[in-house]
Amino acid sequence: ARPARTRRSAAAPGAAGRVGQDQQAAVPDEQQQRILELRGRISQALTRSEHDDAATVYLQLLELDPNQTLSQQQQLDVANALMTQQRYESAARAYDMFLGTYYTYVQREQVQLILGLIYARYLDEPARAVSLLEAALPRLHDDEQKALAKDTLAQFKS
Repeated sequence: ARPARTRRSAAAPGAAGRVGQDQQAAVPDEQQQRILELRGRISQALTRSEHDDAATVYLQLLELDPNQTLSQQQQLDVANALMTQQRYESAARAYDMFLGTYYTYVQREQVQLILGLIYARYLDEPARAVSLLEAALPRLHDDEQKALAKDTLAQFKS
């Protein structure tokens, strides 16, 4: 709920409005408090290795604010948990947010490979799958992963 507007006094034009704004800025609104609470619950769940619970709470967090990204390891853990739960759309969203936030992640190609496979196998988004797999392929070192990426790419190019 928005606070009622305060009338400005004739003696100090604008003073009452500034006080109200300062007080409002000093106290986080209900949504911000809820976001902080959910982020705390995610962190606690991950600390206890309760990845499924953390993933469920993360989805609640995204309902409040679709742009919420966790710390690097937490974001990756939650995305992995969502994929394990076969919640592929949510996993793809979490991995996409990871890639969009952590550009310099050392094993970025691993995340691109996983996400490319999700888009190829489960979400029927071949253009996105091809883009991710082509980006990952030159940086993959494992022969099985390279073969997996190449085979999946070949399916879309035939």
